[in-house]
Amino acid sequence: MCTHNYKCNISNARRRLVRDKKRGEYRGREYRNEYADTGEGISEESRGRIFEPLFTTKSRSVDLGVALCRRYVEVHGGEIEVESEVGKGVRLL
Repeated sequence: MCTHNYKCNISNARRRLVRDKKRGEYRGREYRNEYADTGEGISEESRGRIFEPLFTTKSRSVDLGVALCRRYVEVHGGEIEVESEVGKGVRLL
């Protein structure tokens, strides 16, 4: 689900000439994923809300994907970090 949601967002962003990268690695018993793009980025105000169910900045969207991803990761003892700067893209760890 998480990867699908991210791929959908990347697909939408790709229409705007966005580059994305995905990387994963094991660290002992942990697995760390990193997803990054060079799109619009997320404003500081929106960054504080992206994990809220149904929060979106799109005019024609209802978004549960990021909230569900976070819940899934937390249930399994993980966490999601978001780094973003407007105009420079997003990095999810």
